Amino acid sequence: MKILHTSDWHLGRRPAGGIGLYSNERYEDYFKSAEYIVNEAVKNKVDVVIISGDLFDKSDISPETLYKAERLLNILKENKIKVLAIEGNHDQVSTYKESWIWYLEKKELAIFPKCFVENERFKFIPVEIDGIKFFGISYQSNLNEKALQDLSQSLDKGKNIVIVHTAIVNDLSDTLLPGCVTKEVIDAFSNKVLYIAAGHFHSFYKYPSTNPYFFIPGAPEYWDLNEKGQKGYIIFDTDSREYTFYPSKKRKLSTHRISIDNYKDFVANLDVEKGEIINLEINSSSGRYPNVGWIEGELLSRGALKVNVKVIFEGQVFNSKQLKNLSKEEIEKQIIKSWENIFSKNADNTSKLISTLKKTEKEEDLIDIFDEFLNKLLEGGKDDN
Repeated sequence: MKILHTSDWHLGRRPAGGIGLYSNERYEDYFKSAEYIVNEAVKNKVDVVIISGDLFDKSDISPETLYKAERLLNILKENKIKVLAIEGNHDQVSTYKESWIWYLEKKELAIFPKCFVENERFKFIPVEIDGIKFFGISYQSNLNEKALQDLSQSLDKGKNIVIVHTAIVNDLSDTLLPGCVTKEVIDAFSNKVLYIAAGHFHSFYKYPSTNPYFFIPGAPEYWDLNEKGQKGYIIFDTDSREYTFYPSKKRKLSTHRISIDNYKDFVANLDVEKGEIINLEINSSSGRYPNVGWIEGELLSRGALKVNVKVIFEGQVFNSKQLKNLSKEEIEKQIIKSWENIFSKNADNTSKLISTLKKTEKEEDLIDIFDEFLNKLLEGGKDDN
């Protein structure tokens, strides 16, 4: 049997903010990346497609999002490719028992292998296809480990495939993202499964390094523009137990880290691909700040879809939206705070001092003003001028 494993399509996602060109383009990007994988499944004549959670970006989806999702799954159905899907944390609902994955099963567009709790233990209802048993564990938050432990203890050796929306971390106390599990939990499935189809994290991952059986294909499209790592899908052959990772088709995203000293030359000479998203990180150790409006206008005029400027002032980070909303004086105060010395502790008055010094013409007056301010600062008082 040939299986295509994909996860975290996040259909229906839009970036935060109002709906406009960028929002509409990104909304369509998630469907385009999913459609590419659907077409690859047809082209490679796979028997089963596994979607290991987060088919949708949220449980409250629009009619258009549902229609477009059904259209994609219908392509697989028409080509006699079975789809097995479970709920991810984004798919689940709090007001109803049934999610949209349940609905898709009722529409005969997907098969939903389920689990439930009985006498404080997880029980499983596998789906059998051509002699292979598929076990599903929809997202259980902090109980993901418990569900997998219960399954591993009840599982006999054989042709088993587990579908679960989770990722591996070294220490559960070190991650802020719930629903993860430790390697020890996955180790218990050694020699009991052909494959564990996981998700939740958005970059390609396999475990263990030798003869892996736990896989995350990565989200096909960038859910967050700061994501790193490979994104794609996996084709697994149950007979040979061989897997192949393929990159997905996604929006071009480039990140550049430069200095404030050469940002204008860099921007002027940067090659821009039409529709590209550009992340620009500018390090300003001197305290100067770039002309964000000019940067965005220049790159957008040359075909970029979106330009995100992040300015780093000695350990403090400001993005382009924040900079646009700050006055020159406010930016100056933030820079002073980043100095982490005696002046930064009284940034407001230090900023006033700088303004006063700029307006003072006589050298002896400059010395007197600064000396008076410094004495008050060292005494722990505040300058009211």
